[in-house]
Amino acid sequence: MSKIKKIGLAGGVLAIVFVVAFICFNRKEQNKIEEKETKKNECAEMQLFEYPTQIPDINAQSEGLKMICADRTAKYWQVSEGKCYTMQSDGDRNYIVLCNGNTIGGFSLSDGYIAGLVRYKKEFYALRICASEYTDKDTKFEEAVYKWSIGKIDFKNNAFVEIFNASESRSDSQIPDAYDVCVYKDKVILYYQEKIHIWNMTGKKNKAVINAPHLPQGDSDYTVYDNKIFYGIHDENKINLYYFDMQNNMEKKFYSYVSKNAVKNCSVSVKFDDENLYVSNCMVNRQDGTKKQIFNNAVKDGEDVLFSCTNKNIYYLDKEHKVHKINKASLADTIVYKKKASDVQTSKDCLFIKKYDEELEPDYETDYGEIQNWDVPDKCKVVRMSERGGKAVQVGKINENMADCPDVNVNNYFQSVCDASQYSQVVNGNYYYLRMDKTKNKYCVYKNRKKILTFSLGNQERLIAFVRYKNAFYFVKQRDDDWEDLFNVYSATICRISEKSQRPEVCFEWKTRIGFLVTLDEQSSFFNKCFLSGGKFCFVRRNFFYGFRLTDGKLVDFNSVSKGTKKKLGISYKTKVQYSSWLCVKKRMLKSAYIQIRTLYDFSDKYLFYIDKKFNLCRYDMSNQSETVIAKKCVGVACIKGNICVRKYKPNMAYLKCDEDDEAESIYDSGCPIYQMTMDGKGICTLR
Repeated sequence: MSKIKKIGLAGGVLAIVFVVAFICFNRKEQNKIEEKETKKNECAEMQLFEYPTQIPDINAQSEGLKMICADRTAKYWQVSEGKCYTMQSDGDRNYIVLCNGNTIGGFSLSDGYIAGLVRYKKEFYALRICASEYTDKDTKFEEAVYKWSIGKIDFKNNAFVEIFNASESRSDSQIPDAYDVCVYKDKVILYYQEKIHIWNMTGKKNKAVINAPHLPQGDSDYTVYDNKIFYGIHDENKINLYYFDMQNNMEKKFYSYVSKNAVKNCSVSVKFDDENLYVSNCMVNRQDGTKKQIFNNAVKDGEDVLFSCTNKNIYYLDKEHKVHKINKASLADTIVYKKKASDVQTSKDCLFIKKYDEELEPDYETDYGEIQNWDVPDKCKVVRMSERGGKAVQVGKINENMADCPDVNVNNYFQSVCDASQYSQVVNGNYYYLRMDKTKNKYCVYKNRKKILTFSLGNQERLIAFVRYKNAFYFVKQRDDDWEDLFNVYSATICRISEKSQRPEVCFEWKTRIGFLVTLDEQSSFFNKCFLSGGKFCFVRRNFFYGFRLTDGKLVDFNSVSKGTKKKLGISYKTKVQYSSWLCVKKRMLKSAYIQIRTLYDFSDKYLFYIDKKFNLCRYDMSNQSETVIAKKCVGVACIKGNICVRKYKPNMAYLKCDEDDEAESIYDSGCPIYQMTMDGKGICTLR
């Protein structure tokens, strides 16, 4: 091979090597570019769903204090500075505040009720809600009007001192919830009408209304730390967390993550401790943004979990209302309190547990117009235990005198039912009535046309009296052989039944030497004066107040009653009407009313409705003292949400003619028609 050919061949080989090397180099560079692009995309995706470096460095101990719900007085409880604060009421707008079971002060309201309370800098601030009625000019229907105000409790003068109030509103959605109110650095921060409002404690606004772009509309659960308002919202398949800087007047998204359980436009709360933030069922490390799922079996309040933290542990309630402890380091989950609880709060090295009370659980059907139903003499029972474990100890003593004071509310009184259709009752804006299948001795309870429960009695048993009290129905039944004439003893059984249980439960067997109640009419008269209060079956007789505990029938009260109290208990008045006004009206009504049983009269704020001796429905205007017949042939009336429900007369009604010779009439249902109409007797529609 010639020298020239060899050189050419070598050059070709070098060219090929160069090309290959160039291609490899380009490929490596392309790979680097692709790798960088991939990392860039991954970072972009991470930035879309995770913002670990954006979690603000806030002081978790600077949290603003949210107002605690007290729309049932005993629902309020707060752990502050290692002590537990609770509140009680006598059911007549007289309140006391307790620290570890010891009274620290009291106050009274002239109207309305306390819907929320919070202790802040050794003072107490409250949300008060009042309700009145408004008559629409076009429809002539009376609607509820609500007023709310924020105030400070003045224990020295036994008063609620208003800081600021809002204008009248005609919508339930425009009434702030206690959880929407927060006190922070001598300011009141309030979520109201889908915006954040800030007030000074003096009652003056010191900042413009905050309208954050991503603040959840309609429902917002927020927290406050370091002059920042934190909130979150479910958005399609992810949860976004924001804060609004009150100093810079600027909103910023600081964290986001994918959630399979995300519900669009639903709010979520954000909580911090020194190491983590908590959102929904996740715990997020504040330093690196790593997320761990916890609270898998937790009971939820809306979309959020009720929990409380110490330095080492997290405490929460499971779906059976047992208290759990999660170790922050190991995530080990153990049960520390096996009895039912409704909430848990921590303080230093101990935890406070609020005992479960079904009566204090949320009732979302409650009508705010029935304001007196919220002010009831319930009790808040709290136990304390060490974080290291051990026996749970009762926190303080329950103020029995306050909690067991008779709640003289017309809806607490039994109604005699020798005719099943005699019973009707308005509770929380709902109309309840009773019907009976005579052949099977079976009773059905209706709520606004809808049947909610059915129960039966034995062949030898009959229903004597009936009433709805709190979240259940109570009734008195009697057997044909419950009379022991030889010993002049009267026997009866007090029972309970609820929509949830659907089965009657015996509260206690009652025997008393009042055998003089010979006739059905005398029995009816007696049970019309019996009422339920403080978990007791109560009545007044011969100037003595009797209270029998519903749990076991034990007599716990046997006290002399003053003439004024006896008169007050005997007439079963509605607290929305001034007592003095009712006495004046009653004198007039007595002259023409048919018989004095509860369902034959009722009040609105302006009128007294009653049935006269000719079975006419009369409306008495208490302002100008005028009287008008608005309907005929009626035997019952009840006021409900600006209207009235009227039970029409039927000649075969047992309770209109029962006497001692007509025992069969004690098991009867005349099936009277029920109509709903305006307060002027117009706009009639059939309810049944």
